[in-house]
Amino acid sequence: MKKSVTSRRVTLYNEYIGKPRTHITCVSIGPNSCSVFCTGDDDRNVCIWTLDPKNPFKVFSAHSSEITSVAFSPDERVCASGSQGGTVLVWDLEEQKTTASLKEHRVACTALAVPPVTSPLLATGSQDTNVKVWDMRAAKSIYTLKGHEDKINTCLLYTSPSPRD
Repeated sequence: MKKSVTSRRVTLYNEYIGKPRTHITCVSIGPNSCSVFCTGDDDRNVCIWTLDPKNPFKVFSAHSSEITSVAFSPDERVCASGSQGGTVLVWDLEEQKTTASLKEHRVACTALAVPPVTSPLLATGSQDTNVKVWDMRAAKSIYTLKGHEDKINTCLLYTSPSPRD
């Protein structure tokens, strides 16, 4: 039963964007509501899906290569997507536009992580064996962690809450 639901959603996705041979390459579930999710595909699209039948999804197309990783911010207002070419795009989902283009990885960005609290930080991992921590608002890398012997498959990013006055 579960297999047919998955197949049906993939077919529905393909019908909407008109690409019958497009394959979903990555997915992220919205951590707040769990009713929105983001997919990336091999045709360079980032799609935002909701469970609202009147507005099932939005498609963003700005990458020049296959999408290899996606991640939501905790408030589900921002999504980041990494590509085979190493570029990471940060998307404002309300404004429906990119707010940052992060281009320091030399090859595929294979992992993205946003902290579980609202923060301007984003961690990325790549086949270039580096992990980078970015300030999404400034669109710049603030740390590079080197020394891994192989590509980065996953990463996590935790931050301490700011002290209150």
